Amino acid sequence: PSPSPSPSPSPIYSPSPKTVYNFNTYHMQIIDDRSLCFCTRSCLEMVQEWSSTNPNHFPIYLFFELKLWFFEDIYFARNGFKLSYVEGLENLVLDIFPKEQIYFPSEMMGDYSSMKDVIRNKPSPYPSL
Repeated sequence: PSPSPSPSPSPIYSPSPKTVYNFNTYHMQIIDDRSLCFCTRSCLEMVQEWSSTNPNHFPIYLFFELKLWFFEDIYFARNGFKLSYVEGLENLVLDIFPKEQIYFPSEMMGDYSSMKDVIRNKPSPYPSL
């Protein structure tokens, strides 16, 4: 990923002064290119638009598996994964979704010490809506 210049009016980049990475969206890089959106920003904006037009929906769970190279396992085994990539993705999400629309793990945990304890002991791990 390449960090966005700041600020930029381009819809691909965030106007935030924080570094925001705009990842490509694939299941398997290069091979599986049949996504409805090719950039993470576009995908998140589609989810946000749907969520806004359907305000009574159940919580949506998003899972991100960050991959940078065609042979990402070999690359990360040798070079590691940079925290800035995760921070950039977090900044991208927060550029699109207001914080009040996001349930953070700490909110779901309540008084429990881990998500594992929440799942084992709480009747419903979801926050009340």
